[in-house]
Order: sequence, then C-alpha cells, then structure tokens
Amino acid sequence: PYLKTYATHRNLWSPTSNDILLDCNIDKTQIITLGAPGSEKTVLANDSGCWDAVWSPDGKSVAYVDKMNDIQIAMPKTNKVSRANTTSGLRTPIYLSWMDSQSLAYGYYMGGGHVNFHLVDTRSGKEDEIAQVP
Repeated sequence: PYLKTYATHRNLWSPTSNDILLDCNIDKTQIITLGAPGSEKTVLANDSGCWDAVWSPDGKSVAYVDKMNDIQIAMPKTNKVSRANTTSGLRTPIYLSWMDSQSLAYGYYMGGGHVNFHLVDTRSGKEDEIAQVP
C-alpha cells in the first residue's frame, strides 16, 4: 500500500508521542492512527477527499476536512467522529490549527483574494470571526 505522511509542518506525532497520524491512499483516503508496534490501527476517516488532519494539543482529538468541506472532529480512543459547527458552509477550509484542546482556528477564501479566519469552540459550537486578510 501507498502511505504518505502529512507535510512536516503538521502534527504528525501525537502530543504524547504515542500515536502517529497517517494518510493512506489506496483506492480512497484513510486517515488512521498507529500506536506502538503490534497495536491495532484506528481508522478515523475512510472516504475519498479527507485531508488536512491535525492533532489537538492534548492528543485526544484529530480535526480534518471531509469531502463535503465540513470540519470533522475524531476521537481516536473511542472512534467517535462529529461535525464541528462552523459557518464555512460550502467554502473550503484552507487551514486548521488547534489553539487549545477545545478551540479550533480555520480559514477559508472569500471573493477578491480575501481570507476569513474563524475560531470555533468545538464543545459549545460558539464561533467568532477573528481576522480577515486582504
């Protein structure tokens, strides 16, 4: 199988250094975590078009963008996946970054070359626009 890792600037290793995050692309994209040698892999996403996965600072969650341009929050230890409540709509998120283990920042292109950046509380769903860059 073909394995490619995320770009080196992304959080490939979990903050606890116990798990590694991989993008496996055979017939479709799988976002998986692998633990210590001999441990089972955890499939977080098993669909084409998933990308930009990033660990939360506490290592309990992984955020990624799915093929519908929704931001998904996966919990590797429980296999629970939920959609983050965002206002990005059909716009493609271009950047995901955890600010802390609860707050996720993301950006998306607007018309005229502008990029809007938002901060969303992944537990309450509260979202704020934090910047617009021309």
